[in-house]
Amino acid sequence: MIAVLIPAHNEEQLIGACLRSVALAARCAGLRGEAVQVFVALDRCSDGTAGIVAAHGAQAIGLQSGNVGSARAAAAQAALAAGARWLACTDADSVVPANWLSAQLDCAS
Repeated sequence: MIAVLIPAHNEEQLIGACLRSVALAARCAGLRGEAVQVFVALDRCSDGTAGIVAAHGAQAIGLQSGNVGSARAAAAQAALAAGARWLACTDADSVVPANWLSAQLDCAS
């Protein structure tokens, strides 16, 4: 399984576009059907970010660190515990290209 790690702090305005782009990348033919799971570290969120994450079916990890490195580490720990073999990182305010994940895996060949 490929895990996508996304730290987030009050990103309700932008995380929907991010998650839609990651979902598109997860359906890329170049992945040959490999599962992709999204882990969002909700770091001190006080807005509607958590609801948007839930609506997109991503795994939410709540924490109160106020530190993007700690948030990313919490998401990585959850992903590895779930059996991830590859960790891909992006930010909640980013939109990734459709071949984002498959291009990363191509680099490992």
